[in-house]
Amino acid sequence: MRWNFVIKNILKYLPRKSKILVVSPSSQEVNFFLEKNYYDVTFGVYSKNDLKSLSLNNKFGNFLKIDARDIKFKDKYFDYTFVNAVLHHIDLPHLVVSELYRVSKKGVLIIEGNDSLIMRISTYFNFSEEYEKSATINEQGGLLGTSIPNYVYRWTEREIIKLLNSYNPEIFHKIQFSYDSYLKNEGVKKTHSVFKAIIRTILEPFLNIFLFIFRNQSNLISIYIDKEKSYKRIN
Repeated sequence: MRWNFVIKNILKYLPRKSKILVVSPSSQEVNFFLEKNYYDVTFGVYSKNDLKSLSLNNKFGNFLKIDARDIKFKDKYFDYTFVNAVLHHIDLPHLVVSELYRVSKKGVLIIEGNDSLIMRISTYFNFSEEYEKSATINEQGGLLGTSIPNYVYRWTEREIIKLLNSYNPEIFHKIQFSYDSYLKNEGVKKTHSVFKAIIRTILEPFLNIFLFIFRNQSNLISIYIDKEKSYKRIN
């Protein structure tokens, strides 16, 4: 399950006794951090409606309205920053990464879609979405939470490296990548024709074996920017 991959990376990289910013969390993420007794977590919520609903259902959390493109905190204010399946809903995803990097002191954890060859082929044949129509429910859930289907921006290792080297060229960045697969997007499957559903059912077992062997072709990527182990380049 996708959530197992998320939990695994949170527990691996984000210590409980640390100051953490979680950007645009789902209720599942909020519950996890609170139930696991994380020491000091700020949940940065983009929309007023989400801020109200999350804070009402979780009275012990620290909830703030935050635009991830312009985080109103000083440099290195948090120990860690975390975002999961949110960047592809934002119009300026690279700016968000640089903001998460700026306000973190020790590390940044990002979990998003992987821009692998397999995913490009899957998108080309419409087995995966290029624009996330399945997310737009009740006139929200798309671009910046609106009814506009967002472009599904997927990432590569090279893109993250180029982005960070451009943002802070004095530093050699220590980045850890990991991969996993989650192929059961029910929203996408409902839009498929009977023919595509049959093809998908036939191919799925073979695809699972292929992705087990070639992990970097999986559809999920975890990106951990380790600022503690990064260091200045020698001129």
